[in-house]
Amino acid sequence: MKNRAAGIFLALLAALVPAAVSGGIVDRVDERKFSVPPHARITVRNTDGRIMIYGSEEAAVHVSALKRAFTEERADAIKVNVELNGDAVVIDTIYPPKSDESLLADRSGTVDYTILVPQFCTMESVELENGEVIIEEVSGGGIKARVERGKLTLVNSYASADLHLGDGLLDLLYAWCEDHGPFRVQAELGKGELRLGLPETAAVGVEAEAPNGRIDNAFAAEGAEGESELKTLRTTIGDKTATEKVQFSLRAANGGINLYKAN
Repeated sequence: MKNRAAGIFLALLAALVPAAVSGGIVDRVDERKFSVPPHARITVRNTDGRIMIYGSEEAAVHVSALKRAFTEERADAIKVNVELNGDAVVIDTIYPPKSDESLLADRSGTVDYTILVPQFCTMESVELENGEVIIEEVSGGGIKARVERGKLTLVNSYASADLHLGDGLLDLLYAWCEDHGPFRVQAELGKGELRLGLPETAAVGVEAEAPNGRIDNAFAAEGAEGESELKTLRTTIGDKTATEKVQFSLRAANGGINLYKAN
C-alpha cells in the first residue's frame, strides 16, 4: 500500500509540474510533509482545480499543491494555508481578490492538490467549488465531500461517506473485499450522472432514487420487468444475510443512476 501510494504521488506530481512558465501559464509548486496521528481528522478546502487524496500506510500527510495562473503576481498571491491542532489538520486555499479588469483575470487562478494521508484517517471535510475530487483507499472514521460543479470520485474507500455533487459526475467504485464493513454511503447528486461500480461478488443493500431520470441496474435478475423505467429502487445484491453490513443510499435529483458490474 505504502509503495503504491508513493508511486501514484510521484507519477501525478511529475505529470502536473511542467516548466515554471509555459505558454503564458505560470506554475508554482508548494510541497509540505508532516507527521500526524494515524487516525487524524483532515479538512481540505479549494475553489478551482483538483483535490486528489490517496491513503497511505505512513502516519504523515504529504501535500503537493500546483498553483497555476496567468501572471506571476497572481500565482504568488495564491496561498496554501496549513493548520495543525492536535489530531486535526486543515488545508485551506486562499485566493487573492478577483480583479474587475476582465472575466479572464477573474478566473486566472487554480490549485491542483495531490495529498497522501494515513489510510485510516477521517476525511472530516473535502470542499471544492469547481473541478474534480478523487479520494482513494481511505477507510478510516468517515468521509465527507462536497463539489459544486465537476466530478467527485470515491475509489476503494471502505468507510461511511456523505457525498454531495451539485452538477456533474459522481462516481463510486469498489473492488470488493468481504472483510470490510460495516459502513453506509450516502451520495446525493443535483444534476448529472451517479454511478456505482461493484464486483459480482458484492453483498450490499441499495436504495436509489432518480425522480427525473432513470435507474439502470446491471445486477437485476434476468428478465425482470420494468427495470429500464425504474425511478426508485430498493434491493439487495449478493448474500442477503450480509447486506446489513454495507448500505448505499443514492439520489439523483435531475439525472440517472447506473449500478454496474466493475469486473
